[in-house]
Amino acid sequence: MKDLNFNIFALAAPSTPGEYMALLDEALRMANELNEQIDCQTAFLEVLHEASV
Repeated sequence: MKDLNFNIFALAAPSTPGEYMALLDEALRMANELNEQIDCQTAFLEVLHEASV
């Protein structure tokens, strides 16, 4: 699995609207990367299934 560069030790809450928006942008970026990985895995499993039928 690909490293999504998520810092689990970043415990400080955003203190400005800009920091909050940056945090949301990063969360969306990570969600999109995870979705792409899931799509790739799904496509791979579909190919394996078709090959076994």
